[in-house]
Amino acid sequence: MNYETTFLGELAISPTLTPEHRKTFKAVLAKATFSKDPARQKERPLQLSSDGTTLAVADKYLDAGNFNHWLTRLIVGFLGPQGYSLSGTIRWIGCNPEDRGMVFVRENRVEEVQDFICNPGPSWAPVPFASDHMVTLIRSLVLSADATGCSDEVTTVNADALRPFQYLLRCENLLTMKVPEPTTLNSHVA
Repeated sequence: MNYETTFLGELAISPTLTPEHRKTFKAVLAKATFSKDPARQKERPLQLSSDGTTLAVADKYLDAGNFNHWLTRLIVGFLGPQGYSLSGTIRWIGCNPEDRGMVFVRENRVEEVQDFICNPGPSWAPVPFASDHMVTLIRSLVLSADATGCSDEVTTVNADALRPFQYLLRCENLLTMKVPEPTTLNSHVA
C-alpha cells in the first residue's frame, strides 16, 4: 500500500504567464515525473490555471515523493529564468498524525515547515509550553523592566522589548479583543 499525503492549496504566479509561456509550462508539467514510485509517475500533482495566474494542487491525494524538490525544479528550471515568481502556501497532511505542515513559497523561495504538536496535559496538571522564540522574547521583556523611581505597582519596560509582542498580537487580531483590566499590575511603556 502506498503512503498517501493530502496536499491542499495554490500558488500565485506573478506576473501572469504569457500565452506562449503558458503552453510551454503546461508541456513541462505534463512531462514532469513527481513520484519515485513507477506506478504513480503519471500523476500530475500540480495544475496550471487556464489564465496562467495560479499553480494549484490538481489531486489532493498524492504520493508525497519529494514535493519541495520538484517545486524547486519547476522554479529554477522554468519559472525563475523566464522572470516569473511563485508565492503562496500548500498544506500537507500525511497518514501519520505527526506528518503534517505547510510549504511556504514567497517570491520563488520555498520553505517547508512541519507542524508542531504539543500535548498540553490534563486540566489538573497542565504542561506549560512556550517556543524557544517566545522564551527569548519574554526574557528580553523581563530584563528590560525597570522600577527605578516608580511605585510598587508600576514598572516600565523598554518599548523595543515590547514591540515583538505587539506585532504577534496584531497578527492574531488579539489587540482588538476586550481584555479585562489588570487589578494587581500596572505597566508603563517607556
